[in-house]
Amino acid sequence: MKKIISIVLVFVFMFSFITVNAEDKKAEYELWVESPYVTSGLTYNDLNIYRAQSIGELALYPLSRLGSNYYLAICEEKVSNGGYNGKTKTSYLYCYIILVNNGDFIIISQQSLGEEYYWDRGVAIQNLVSTVSNSTWYATQNSEVPYYAIEAQGKYSNYNYTEYYEQLIITSGGRIYRFSQNAEYGCEENATAYNGLLYATSYRYRSGSSYPYYMIDRSNAARLKPYIFQGGTVSYGTHMDVKTSEMTTANGYTMYKGNFGSNVSTTSTSIISQNGNTFPDGRSVSASWMGMGSSLYEVWYTIKNADGTTKSKGPTGYSTAFSSVFNTLNLMSIAINNSKFVVCVNQVGHSFIKEYYRVAVVEETISGEIISGGGSIGTKNITPPNTTDTEPALSSIDFAQEDLPLGYNIRNNVIDSGKLDVTLRQQVNSIRLNDIVILKKSGYVSGGQNTGTSIPYYSNYDYSFGSNYIRFYSNGQNFLWYCYYPETLRVGTYNKTYYIGDKTIYVTIKVIAAPTNNGTTTVVF
Repeated sequence: MKKIISIVLVFVFMFSFITVNAEDKKAEYELWVESPYVTSGLTYNDLNIYRAQSIGELALYPLSRLGSNYYLAICEEKVSNGGYNGKTKTSYLYCYIILVNNGDFIIISQQSLGEEYYWDRGVAIQNLVSTVSNSTWYATQNSEVPYYAIEAQGKYSNYNYTEYYEQLIITSGGRIYRFSQNAEYGCEENATAYNGLLYATSYRYRSGSSYPYYMIDRSNAARLKPYIFQGGTVSYGTHMDVKTSEMTTANGYTMYKGNFGSNVSTTSTSIISQNGNTFPDGRSVSASWMGMGSSLYEVWYTIKNADGTTKSKGPTGYSTAFSSVFNTLNLMSIAINNSKFVVCVNQVGHSFIKEYYRVAVVEETISGEIISGGGSIGTKNITPPNTTDTEPALSSIDFAQEDLPLGYNIRNNVIDSGKLDVTLRQQVNSIRLNDIVILKKSGYVSGGQNTGTSIPYYSNYDYSFGSNYIRFYSNGQNFLWYCYYPETLRVGTYNKTYYIGDKTIYVTIKVIAAPTNNGTTTVVF
């Protein structure tokens, strides 16, 4: 009997030993802090499109004349108490030309309409292919060809307002031109197609304190001036006057003003991939309002593992006052890579945007022992998991020291042995930025990224991308760039290294070609 008990106890002991080891696994927690600037590549306008899509206020119109991947995106900001004396159910409209590829998009041009429009009245958009066809004349004027005319419907009017008439023209250059004309005395211009050209048409003009009509033989007339579109600037050709009674469809005139109808239909917004709140590794982020008392509410974030367990939770540091929890504004969280997320108010046109980045990962055993990280003062080992895309620049960091080096180098900067090159290993302050993507098109472009650490002043005009330069410069902890003539750049991928003080900046610049108007062109982002 004693022998049997001894054997049982041995098994119990062995089972206990195995159980303890199995349960003594690591748990990871994360620490996130606010970035001084939103530098993740998501702009206010990008978020406008995502937010409009999320709440069902995004309309997409295919712009087939620009190319198969081009769309006009119109985001509607509904205002329940807009208009004079609290007039309800009016909207502001934000218009973008976007290039879509595999769910991602780039904003090519943008305009916001300044007037208020009633909810759900929509817009009229006319493809001018059948009425504006004299491309030879536009070429002689060095002008872009007008492709589409757009007019928002249902403008809210009130005698207390100064009346404006708005119209948008989209050209072959991929630009949106906005015309806002004072319409109180009928002196505003609008678009008229005639004999293959698009004209700015007006029927009255201002003379001192009076507003007479144009006249021909004592008959009312219209003054037509052909539009000339040149790189974002509008000018006019030689004008001509014609009797208004002669401006009929039968005589070849087509007027685009006042509910002129639409020959372009919307398409599904699902062609844009909603960034969502899920990180590439399966973790997710959400944001919510937490009551602080005295009508104050603070934005809190929650990071969850793929299995739903909580990875991290804490305050973002942003708070504001609401009369009650029922009046708090809806929030949207967008995960970026595995180490950044953006929180914004899920409302088109709202300015609140905050970015947060992961600064530490703490590993803890089931018994409460901290394996790495911890955030307290002292020397900590740096042991990122083998599955990450980084490896330590130093084996440990003393967090009591000031001006700390960055803890990780990117694994892409390796040689065949899988280890960092000796010269790179010595540069513990190396920084790897996200890719900079530039569309080869006419018009000024710029951008910037947060390096996560202080960098001194820097300025470099780099001419190695084509027949003109991209300027790279620094400001605090930001790495900034701009290019005045991106159309002069060469298409390609450029791996660049820039030395700023004791910091080494690694960045990949991708110059991509805009799709042509012929068929489908694949763009690799």
